[in-house]
Amino acid sequence: MAYARRIGAAPTGLPAAQKSHLLTGSTHATGYMGPGQAVQTREEFDDLVAMHGGALLKEWMADPKRAGTRPFFWWLARGEERPIVAGYEGPVCREASHARTFGFYHEEAGFNLHGVQESQESYLRRHGLLTAAEKRAIAARPAAMNDDD
Repeated sequence: MAYARRIGAAPTGLPAAQKSHLLTGSTHATGYMGPGQAVQTREEFDDLVAMHGGALLKEWMADPKRAGTRPFFWWLARGEERPIVAGYEGPVCREASHARTFGFYHEEAGFNLHGVQESQESYLRRHGLLTAAEKRAIAARPAAMNDDD
């Protein structure tokens, strides 16, 4: 249960394991929460996003520590993976992206391959998707914490 508590309070009717999957792409919490709470299909995932995505995105964006990032469901809905960098492109990356992310590569989903994709902050900046509040929060961070030093 410690992992589930770290995710934070779920919107009414959304088990912590499902919230974790929507936010991070990870299903690790399902082992702690018990069977039957994991999202099994893309259709079920999309239904949960339709019901809870607005509230979850608002909660995510309100946290200045998350400035320059988006939850997993946002990236999946966008339908565009961040570019693979540093020469890691190939079957190893695709094998790591399995059913829990619906074939969508997202290194933050617990694949332990950080640095393989362009950082979220860099991607969002490059595409003009950072909000003014995010830009202020990023500027206020110590330089060592920013992706784009």
